[in-house]
Amino acid sequence: MNDAPRSRLQRRHDTEHRLAHDVDLWVASASADGVPYMVPLSFAPSATGRSPSMTPATRNNRFIP
Repeated sequence: MNDAPRSRLQRRHDTEHRLAHDVDLWVASASADGVPYMVPLSFAPSATGRSPSMTPATRNNRFIP
């Protein structure tokens, strides 16, 4: 395993590749009592043509500072 940090250019390339080819984005969150968990969010349009902002799962997610 290569432990050297990736260059800024390599990180950008890797991120753009993932956004172009992946379907889900994993987001870290926590419950009200502080228990951490990961939530998968789809950012690619589905076969139904609905955008992620129109899905119930997306509407139900709220940012709580």
